Amino acid sequence: MALQGVFLRTALVKKIFAGLMALIVSAFLAAGLGFHHFTTAYQERVASQMVLRSTQAFERAVLDRLFAAQRAAASIDSDSDVATAVEKDRHIQPIFSSVSIRETPLPMRGEEGRTARLETAPTVDGPPQVRLLVPAAQGKREVVAVIDPGYLFDHADTAMLNLCLDITDVPLWCPGGRLLSGQPTLVRALQFEPYFRGSAWTVRAQATDELNRIDGAYALFVVAGVVLLAVLLSSIGASVFLRRVTAALATLITANRAAQAGRLETRVQAQSWKDELAELGSSFNGMMEALEASFRYQRVAQELDAGIVAKRPLKELVEMVRDYVRVRGASVGADVTVRPLDQAGHRDDSEAHRTGEHALFTADGVVYEVVFASPVRNPLEIGPVLQETKSLGQRLVIAAAAYAYERQLAVQATTDSLTGLANRFGFIEALQRVIGKGASFDISIVYLDLNGFKELNDAFGHTAGDALLREVAGRLSASLRGTGAVASRLGGDEFAFVIPQDDAATGLGRMQAVFLEPFEIATVKLRLSGSFGVARAPQHGTSVVELLRKADVAMYRAKSSGQAVMHYSEELEGDTAVRLSLVEELRSALERSQFHLVFQPRLHRNESAALSAEVLLRWQHPTLGTVPPAKFIPLAEQHGLIDAIGDWVLAQACQQLASWRKAGLPVAQLSVNVSPTQLLADDFFSRTAALLATWQIEDGGIELEVTESSLVHDVVKASQGMQRLREVGCHIAIDDFGVGFSALSYLNRLPFDTLKVDKSFVDTIHLEPSSKAIAAAIVALAKSLDKAVVAEGVEILEQVAVLRDLGVDEFQGYYFSRPLAKEDFERLVRRSHCKSGSQELSQASMALKGLSDRRPVEEAATIKPTSLWPRLP
Repeated sequence: MALQGVFLRTALVKKIFAGLMALIVSAFLAAGLGFHHFTTAYQERVASQMVLRSTQAFERAVLDRLFAAQRAAASIDSDSDVATAVEKDRHIQPIFSSVSIRETPLPMRGEEGRTARLETAPTVDGPPQVRLLVPAAQGKREVVAVIDPGYLFDHADTAMLNLCLDITDVPLWCPGGRLLSGQPTLVRALQFEPYFRGSAWTVRAQATDELNRIDGAYALFVVAGVVLLAVLLSSIGASVFLRRVTAALATLITANRAAQAGRLETRVQAQSWKDELAELGSSFNGMMEALEASFRYQRVAQELDAGIVAKRPLKELVEMVRDYVRVRGASVGADVTVRPLDQAGHRDDSEAHRTGEHALFTADGVVYEVVFASPVRNPLEIGPVLQETKSLGQRLVIAAAAYAYERQLAVQATTDSLTGLANRFGFIEALQRVIGKGASFDISIVYLDLNGFKELNDAFGHTAGDALLREVAGRLSASLRGTGAVASRLGGDEFAFVIPQDDAATGLGRMQAVFLEPFEIATVKLRLSGSFGVARAPQHGTSVVELLRKADVAMYRAKSSGQAVMHYSEELEGDTAVRLSLVEELRSALERSQFHLVFQPRLHRNESAALSAEVLLRWQHPTLGTVPPAKFIPLAEQHGLIDAIGDWVLAQACQQLASWRKAGLPVAQLSVNVSPTQLLADDFFSRTAALLATWQIEDGGIELEVTESSLVHDVVKASQGMQRLREVGCHIAIDDFGVGFSALSYLNRLPFDTLKVDKSFVDTIHLEPSSKAIAAAIVALAKSLDKAVVAEGVEILEQVAVLRDLGVDEFQGYYFSRPLAKEDFERLVRRSHCKSGSQELSQASMALKGLSDRRPVEEAATIKPTSLWPRLP
């Protein structure tokens, strides 16, 4: 019979057969190995016993012959007796090779009854020479007899041994050949004492091949043959048995493979099976019927889901469900229909009551009814059909809701929730639609950024800021009405517009006019301005990203140059590249030690008081030279670098003040500008306290200047931080006082030491009564609160006179000195310290001017800061 035709047709049979074979082989192999081990162990034990008995017999034979030789030697008493005794006694002749008598050495004489001695000596490739020394004539002589080797060693007891003698001072002698390595060897010492004295004899013996009659390899071969034969017979029997047992399983496997191939109509004939496999066959048939129905449902469900994903019309999806329900009902002998109810929602239950089953679902406002209109073979089969129909109907309900929700999301995704304008996505979508028209489009892209909105938002809060953005958006949208433009808010205070080129100039003018009227924010009317950047398509690009970028470049240039509108040109790209390159250089300026400090003196009205100074930052670029603060400070603020730079300035100022004090220079105070984020940082107090303690400056020698408008970020937290800083020895100055939005509303809540009058009031204090009145009010307010007042930006003598009359405590400005390098400020301090206490203020100022005039002008007196921190001249 063919082996493959009998068994190994299924994986299960293969596993069972392999398991049986493994068990059978393991059993026979264990039995064979056990038999082989027992046989070889028994053989070795028998051989060992025979070797032991043979070596014992060999020992007795040697002793017997030595005793006989001793008796023969003892019968000889003199030299004359030697020849006579050898001739007379034929038994002596084969025993000895030679016999002689010699005098006993003197030390041995007188010892009676001493035993015979054995002496051995090596020979060339032969047995050792054995001499027997027997005492004679009462110990005065001894017989020296050389024993014949054949007499002593040749006897039948050693025929089955490989025997070797190991005698002291004699090489190992093996009469039958050398011993084999790896064979069991018996080592036995011959016991000659107390009969014979002399060298120690040891026997080393192995069994000969005659004893190892059963060869181990031969036994193993026989055992292996028996095991293989038994395994072969067992495998044939197991295969026949398994084939008979697993015939039904093979049928199930074949049917299962057909089902896997997609032939779900496959069934098995299990009626003839008499065991549990018959139940398994029936279960398989039931499972296939359920799978066939399930796959039909899954296919229509997948088609329905695909239609929903593809956004097919809802009516087509309903028709798909109708077709499936009709076919599915036919499979159970039922006439099932899906129909919409009338507008009043009534249905005819006459047919539905025939089965007692129906279903309802609503899709896109229409109510659909599922009716089982005729009897079925088995009412229990209606349940799955009804459940599938409800599930498909629920899919339609979800699809209808999803369609409506997506329409709503589409609107929300492209609309700004705050202003109602298009958001960034809506703007991009509108711009892409215009660009998609091809070369026929001609449009302008306008990018707008509100100037000063961040300060307004910080000062009045986000709620007021949002209201302002809504008002701005409403005005801008109204100004473009009727032009076909798209208005959008990209985020924050940034707006973008797509305007047809024919209406671009008019629309841009209308948008600028929006900012002519003041805006109301928190009951305060303020004027607002914007910076416009304009790019034109397709001249400046044909992609959304490119056009937005170029409009942004133009807007940034408009903002930085102070212009209201800037149209894009290629020349602007170079400026942008330089700006970005400067930002990257600024990131590494601290690491490369390119920053240094300068000091602008503050002169006290009391001429004898020590000088103070405001610490200002300068950037000495290795290739660009001195970079103006007005150029790099805004970049540092915009790119989040200002706080790290501010921390460095504060640390350097503390170190410098400590160094001057150690050198004996009377510097009263150094004033350092602090950014709002520095002041509100959680660890700023601990870091500042550590600096003051390290450099032992806890007497107000360091003054931190905080801009008034920056305090509105968090008045409570700012007040707490300022108080803690004052407790560890810092002075606090409020800078630019009078230009904020709500200074007086929280001034009494802030702990500070000094008010600095902003330069904008000092510039016209000698010309405009209103400026003088405001400055007088500020000074009076400070004096009432017991605070010091510093006037900054003093440039002419007339301003000094007015400010002194108002009671200002300290003066700072170009009239006295420009910012000085460290060495120049040191010389100024020494020089002013040496002057008489009766000097007039004007004389001190002239000294200051004289020193500063020798320095090259670092920046024009008209330069104004572009940011609130740090305040630079």
